[in-house]
Amino acid sequence: MDLVENRYDIGIKDEGQFTLGPGEVASLVYHDIFDYPLRLGELVKWRAGKKLTINNEELSTPIESGSIKSRNAFYFFKGRDGIILKRLLRERISAKKFEIARKAGQILRLIPTIKMVADGC
Repeated sequence: MDLVENRYDIGIKDEGQFTLGPGEVASLVYHDIFDYPLRLGELVKWRAGKKLTINNEELSTPIESGSIKSRNAFYFFKGRDGIILKRLLRERISAKKFEIARKAGQILRLIPTIKMVADGC
């Protein structure tokens, strides 16, 4: 299996190397700013539009194919392995905070003057 292409222009090779279309690369660059590695489904979900421009110049794929790596189902730039742990830690912290918010919402809904409590999920 040399190269598998699907409808999202993502090619995955056996060695763990892969190529992404300009939309996926742009999405990966954007999320890398926030130390947020993406899973494959998120790359597809949050892919940038077909025409990307920066200062009225069309963006081509400036990223070398070997500079994007994958580990534990996360895609990130070479040398940025640490952001995987950072994201997993943030997800854990967020889950705890949502549990606290859910419990607070259950208490607040008992107050008759409060019309609505929403959890945001």
